[in-house]
Amino acid sequence: MKFDLMGTIHLTTSTEAIPPVKIFDNMAIIGSAGTNCVVIETSEGLILLDAMWPGKLWEDMIEDGLKALGYNPADIKILLISHGHPDHSGCGRHFIEKYGAVPYMSKVDYEFEKEFCAQANNPDWYFDFTVENFLDEGDVLTLGDTDIMCFSTPGHTPGGLSFILKVYDQGRPHMAALWGGSAPPPQLEANYQYLR
Repeated sequence: MKFDLMGTIHLTTSTEAIPPVKIFDNMAIIGSAGTNCVVIETSEGLILLDAMWPGKLWEDMIEDGLKALGYNPADIKILLISHGHPDHSGCGRHFIEKYGAVPYMSKVDYEFEKEFCAQANNPDWYFDFTVENFLDEGDVLTLGDTDIMCFSTPGHTPGGLSFILKVYDQGRPHMAALWGGSAPPPQLEANYQYLR
């Protein structure tokens, strides 16, 4: 993502997949150099954190990455969207309809992304699924043996979420933090919000 001097957002992407990699026993990264998603393994299935850009190229990149890591895409139970931009929610509908993944995000960014995509004047940016499960500051999302603590971190988007969860490195537990939207926004007030 880049901003011009007028504060206009320019989302950029690389479409070449990088090798998927497990960074912890129960967490992996899939994607390209420009955008990616996180896979969290639980005792009751997978959580897909973000769903990259809309389109078959990205759907295939995620599915192929899951398979390369030894996962079955049909085991995705939850689609967790960190923030309301199309490079994080793009393949959501595919995983919801094909595998029955249940989507979660903040209510604020659900409303924000619908408007953001409608005003983007770009046919490749769209938000085409319904979310009925919303998360906010202090909520805990649980699947099987995994609890994900949710934190409201607005600024990059008005309703961005960040997460803390337990991960394992060769069986040793650690706490990991995932920041949901790391690029500072172009608007001054949003930057103050981001810094807070």
